[in-house]
Amino acid sequence: MIQQTRSMADASVQVSGGSAPKPADSGPSSAAPVLIAQAVPETGTPAVTPVPNTTTPITAPQPGATPPMVAAQIPPKPAPVTVSGFMDFYFQHSFENQSPGSSLNGRIYSTRNDVPALALVWLDVTHAAPPGGFGAKVSLAVGDSADSDHAGIDHVPGYSDGSRYKNIQQAFVNYAAKNGFTARFGKYLSPYGYDTTETYLNPLYSVTLDTFLAPNYVEGLDVTYPLAHPNIILEGFVVNSLHEEQNGKSPDGIVRINLTTLGGKLNYIPALGFGRDTVGGSSEETLLFDNWLTYNATKTITLAGEYIYNHNTGGSNNSKSDGYGLYFRKQLTSRTAVALRNSAIESHPDAGPGGIYRAYEYTAMYEYKLAKPLTARLEFRHDHSSNPAAFPFGTATNPKADQNTLTLAALYNF
Repeated sequence: MIQQTRSMADASVQVSGGSAPKPADSGPSSAAPVLIAQAVPETGTPAVTPVPNTTTPITAPQPGATPPMVAAQIPPKPAPVTVSGFMDFYFQHSFENQSPGSSLNGRIYSTRNDVPALALVWLDVTHAAPPGGFGAKVSLAVGDSADSDHAGIDHVPGYSDGSRYKNIQQAFVNYAAKNGFTARFGKYLSPYGYDTTETYLNPLYSVTLDTFLAPNYVEGLDVTYPLAHPNIILEGFVVNSLHEEQNGKSPDGIVRINLTTLGGKLNYIPALGFGRDTVGGSSEETLLFDNWLTYNATKTITLAGEYIYNHNTGGSNNSKSDGYGLYFRKQLTSRTAVALRNSAIESHPDAGPGGIYRAYEYTAMYEYKLAKPLTARLEFRHDHSSNPAAFPFGTATNPKADQNTLTLAALYNF
């Protein structure tokens, strides 16, 4: 039976649910017709120098007038502390006759059946780093999704007692140099996974099956540097572990590249992570490779895809799994949009005691923006597992190979 939290990125069916980016802490925006791959807005990118206004006539100061202060002599005002966030509510119905209030398997978030549910209340307190200065950010969260991100592994040998901090989703300090170099240190959303805990940033309401392979968050140092070409950004991480609350035997590394075409139509972000971690009480070499590709076909149509490969070797829980997600989104009007998705996750012959399986899902969603801060999403999703004993849908007491659900969600930004 799979524990339905994504606390383990172990690709055997110890994969459990709850990152990403999401990661890094931004992702595809549901408010725009363009799916934007996750980036790190806190770290910033080089500012664009405005073109001087040459049409304004220059006049000599009048006799006796106080000379105007030169703009360069005015020290920049420190960035204010801003507070923002969102709330996520949903009601979900399973067509497989599951009992009201039961928890559905095969999901990372939105697991409750036939009861109104609070998925997440998220609050960001941000002090943006000015060029050449420091900033900080703290993200507080309550709800089922916050619990899922940190669930089920307290007091287990080889794991940290991380769930005591589940309401602190992010806490880091960051620095932005004037030449575009940025750095941050602390706990923050993972650079892996196209979908993220911040639901309103995702192109659909539920998240893909391949998100099971990605950590929700990481802890450590993240640095970025734009190359001479303004659309290429290099990013490097030194983190405690690629498996969230599992204790790393030594620091793990992640290398990520963000490539964007000049017109902004195509964005490709590969991320390669490697290190040695304690996985299920066993020390193993970990390799985690993620790829995002976003193509803005027109002003209203966006296509996107993701592929994740996870391999743990050298211990008692050797595992190898991969998965993908394919997205289509069309903005119909300024208020409405539709989106389609197919995703899958598959274990391979050396997947260990969890067993071999292949699971996939098809999802269709309609979005309507009721007001500027309030968005409603209606989503139908079909899931199937080739091996319900290894990767079940349904519930713990009534596992199923197939699962069909209808979900109505409300997202409120403030």
